[in-house]
Amino acid sequence: MLREFAEELKKQKLHVAESRLLALSCLYVSFYLPDKQYTAVFLLCVPIPSIIASAWLNHIPTKYTVFRTCLHQGVPLGCMLVPLVIASLTISLAQTENSTDCFGFYLRGAILFQLTTVLASICWRMLSPYGYIFWTLFVLAATYAIEISAFEGSVQSFVYLLIAVILYTVVALLILWGLPCSFTAGETIVVASPLSLVLFDTAVVTLANLDAIKMPSFLTASRSPFVLLLEVVVSWLFLLVTVYAPIGIKARVAEDAASRRKWSVYFYEITAGAGFLLLFGWLSLLLKTNAFYWTVSFIQSKIHKASLVFSWVCCVIAALRIVTWRRQGSTGSGEEEGLPKIFVRKSFHFIASIVFVTGLLGDVVLLHVACTVALVSFILIEVIRAYRLWPIGDSLHDYMSCLTDDRDSGRVIVTHIYLLLGFALPVWLVPTTKKGVFKLAMYSGVVSLGIGDSLASIFGKWLGRIKWPGYLQCLSTGSTSFYSILVCLRLNQDT
Repeated sequence: MLREFAEELKKQKLHVAESRLLALSCLYVSFYLPDKQYTAVFLLCVPIPSIIASAWLNHIPTKYTVFRTCLHQGVPLGCMLVPLVIASLTISLAQTENSTDCFGFYLRGAILFQLTTVLASICWRMLSPYGYIFWTLFVLAATYAIEISAFEGSVQSFVYLLIAVILYTVVALLILWGLPCSFTAGETIVVASPLSLVLFDTAVVTLANLDAIKMPSFLTASRSPFVLLLEVVVSWLFLLVTVYAPIGIKARVAEDAASRRKWSVYFYEITAGAGFLLLFGWLSLLLKTNAFYWTVSFIQSKIHKASLVFSWVCCVIAALRIVTWRRQGSTGSGEEEGLPKIFVRKSFHFIASIVFVTGLLGDVVLLHVACTVALVSFILIEVIRAYRLWPIGDSLHDYMSCLTDDRDSGRVIVTHIYLLLGFALPVWLVPTTKKGVFKLAMYSGVVSLGIGDSLASIFGKWLGRIKWPGYLQCLSTGSTSFYSILVCLRLNQDT
């Protein structure tokens, strides 16, 4: 078994550049963390275990079909990304009252999430059939060592961290069980980690508002109504997808049209009835006001921004029109008779850049809420498509399938959701009241995806000849992305 581990470590030489870059980022961020304990734990528990997990999970044997087949599973990036983001937020918001303790707690949780993944990968490959027992003991020991020994936390914080780790494990297993072959190992970690933190925070805030528990002192950071809206929406969508999944499955596997129509109507009724009642009731509890009146007052306060919303609607219509042109051109004998797929896919990046740039310049709060509404729409549309719900499920599947690639080989089409999250996460994470460098951080999705990634793909398609070792990307792809992002940052600095 150790010989197999050594052989897989040798294979990692092809991807050592990515691991080194991420390790250097961890080293840079760790020196700016508020406490020395965070620096030591961050350096010890993030880069090194991530590379070890990559050795076990990057080259999945063909008999393990739980992850999507991919040249590189992206485990180092998946393990390091979420702790890096939370550490950066902890540093940036160190001067904000009551925020450091909250972000510090969630940073420890993110570190434990990736340690849990490392332990799970080792137990899965080495310690079978007693892997679950060893994994449980390791998780308990790691949680105790980080929370009690390193940070001298209380028993309460230890219990809360342990609950968060268990929740992460359940969420990750639900993703792999419910959506097999839809995500790589790295994508599973990136999706499960923030989703678990959001679910945990929403549960704690909800129980505190119900007076079921007292809000812990390390979680008393102020949360804006728009952050609470996002947390409730994400938690509601998770419950909707998991609890109502049996109804959707029955609709998808129905043998006749009548049964399929019946189960589809059940799904719509439950979602529109109990689902939205739960959503508005939950939101009213956390906002401590009527959610319907709050929504109406927000719309009234933004009525003068109707021209901005109208421009976004025009961008959506343009995107749909491009897809229609693509489908009309590809229904013939050749795949490339219509608009080239690379042009169509990257045109969505440019359209999204227009939406987000106008939103960031016009009204950041409205853009924040619009991204939340767009996430709800994308997830619900994907649920209808994946379950082939009557009457538009099959039409949505045919309409969206013309732009899929290898990343959409599983049960769900994820590229459009990834695109939305790539643009929206900087807007969601950065407080809307901040200025200066925080304002620049909100443009990171536009700069990286809208400009860097789009130009890199187009130039790589036309001019790419020499490829990076171990990757499918060309040298011109990486250099174009790097220099285009550098130029954007330089122009922003000059202005």
